Amino acid sequence: MPPVDRTMDIDPAVQSAQAAFRSTAHQQLKRLQAQGWEADAASYLLMDELLQQSPSHGASAASSSQLQHVVERTGFSREQALKTLLLQQEISRLRSEGHSTAALIEQLHGRLRKAGQMTLASQDENGAAASHRRFNGGPLTKKHKLSDEGAITTCTTGGDCFPHRAASREHCMGQTSEKSDKRQREETKIREDPSPLGQLKKLKVRPGQGMAES
Repeated sequence: MPPVDRTMDIDPAVQSAQAAFRSTAHQQLKRLQAQGWEADAASYLLMDELLQQSPSHGASAASSSQLQHVVERTGFSREQALKTLLLQQEISRLRSEGHSTAALIEQLHGRLRKAGQMTLASQDENGAAASHRRFNGGPLTKKHKLSDEGAITTCTTGGDCFPHRAASREHCMGQTSEKSDKRQREETKIREDPSPLGQLKKLKVRPGQGMAES
């Protein structure tokens, strides 16, 4: 029996919103990687940009059991798992406000565009100084990793996230070949699907729910 083409069941408005979102997310990923961020860290930062503009940013917290569940299902670090859960909660919040799937995607797309515009404005202001350093023998930008941002924790005053310690010894001293292979596979997946929401495909999430199925 030939496979069923599920794309025929998708609303054209949803398809259009998804295409626009993916295009912007891909551009943002390329921008971050050009600035020296590795693929997984760049995707993590995009998720952060989606959450920073949420009216409820920092108001929700994930329990240890929820975090562990996502870590076990996806292989994410606890920091990535926390962002994933917060993004799921934000999607559920938007759905509870009555947004359709297309409108929900457009909301997230607008946040990405706004974040990109703010970044470009900042780059324009600092471009002259950066160019001066670059053409006068200044140091090259290092390759940023997720650990360069520091580990993320849940604040006791409402679940906000903040960097609180330096990169772990594992990141500073390098990883084993097994972990390097795993990282390479994960980065390949991210390159194939530039959307930050693509990371949620590893979870079975029902519309309107903020928790993954078992």
